[in-house]
Formats: sequence, C-alpha cells, structure tokens
Amino acid sequence: MTQLSPAERRLYAVAGRLNAMALAIALSLFVFSGPVFQSRQWPLLRYGQVMPLVLLTLCLVVPTPAALISLRLRAACLTVLGLSPFLTWFLRSDGQPYFAFCTLLLTGAALWLLLEISMWLRNLALGAGNVLLKKLLQNSVTLVLFGAIIPVSAMHLAFLVLLGGDENGWSALDLQMVWAISPAHIGLFLRVLFYWISLYVGAVCLFAGLYGQRQMHRRLLEKLAQDNKEHDE
Repeated sequence: MTQLSPAERRLYAVAGRLNAMALAIALSLFVFSGPVFQSRQWPLLRYGQVMPLVLLTLCLVVPTPAALISLRLRAACLTVLGLSPFLTWFLRSDGQPYFAFCTLLLTGAALWLLLEISMWLRNLALGAGNVLLKKLLQNSVTLVLFGAIIPVSAMHLAFLVLLGGDENGWSALDLQMVWAISPAHIGLFLRVLFYWISLYVGAVCLFAGLYGQRQMHRRLLEKLAQDNKEHDE
C-alpha cells in the first residue's frame, strides 16, 4: 500500500477546518454580493459580516493536535474579527473620520488575512503529489499580492494624495467614495477583483481539504483490499 506523503497527512489533519474555512469565505462573499455588484452606496449590513468571521476564527484559533496553524494567520484572523463591527458603525455614522479610518484598517486586515491563508496553504501542501493543487496554491499568493493588495493600496494612496490638501481630505478614507461612487468604473473594478480573488482563495481551501480527505480514503480502500487479499490467500 502506498503511504501518505507528509503534505497529504498535513492536509488530512486540517481537512475539516479547510472545508469550514471555505464555507466561512462563501458566507462572507454572500453577505457582500449585493454591494459588490451594484455601483450604489452600500446598504446597511447590520452585523451580518461578523458571523462568517466567527466561524473562520474558530477554525484557526482552536488548537490542533499538531502545530499546523501559524501565529500570523491567527493574528490576522483575530484582527479582521475585531475590526469587522466598524463597517456597520461606519455605515450608520455620518462619515466620521474615526470610523472611516477603522474601516480602512479592516480592508487592509482582510487583505492581510487572504495573503496569510494563501501562504499557509502553500506551505501546508509543500510536497503534495497533485500538480493542480500546487499550481493553484502558487497562483493564490501571486493573485492576492499583485491582484488585490497592490491595486487597492495604490487606489487609496492616489485618493489620499489627490484629496489630502482639500478641506474634505478625510473623504479619501471613505470606502463609499473610493469603492462605490466616483469614479464608478474603477470602484466596480476594485470590488469585482477583490470579490473574485476572495472566491479563488475559498475555492482553493475547499479543494485542498477535499484532496486530503480523498487521499486518505483512497489509502484506506487500498489497505482494505490488501487485507482482504491476504485473508483469501
């Protein structure tokens, strides 16, 4: 019987968590699906964005038998969870700079979390025999870094430079201005790009979890077939 590789054993050890993480990301994307694909002001989300993050935090913070989850990943997840209510408070406020700044920090923390998840999965599956999985994980880090972090940072920096000398300079921190109102086509591009990359990371989590479970199931079936053959002999 072929033995599991170290990478396959690592993936199987956290397969259930990976599937739950994919579910949490899918729920988060469902909550934001309306604001992402509509170029109007974001509706009041209440605290719907918090519940998927609680599930994601439980997947990452609860101790594992082996130290497979990095401290940076846990720190990123806790940071996003702690800042998530500020989105609701910002939407309920009248554009106060404090809530706008905290919501901007939430955006940066979410990008950090996506990058940490991608790097953690890449290290977790290091040495896996599945070529498609390795390619997906290599592309995940590149997409998050060059497809989300750099464009979003450049856009906010550009608004900060353009509006920094204005009396309404704090509006450069306003996500509704940068992401939704003006210019509309750039805001739509950022929203769809962020949404698609988050969907990609969630899909990779699901694929990695199912791959670990599938490999273990295959090895168990091979062992059962070998035991039956030895019994018949």
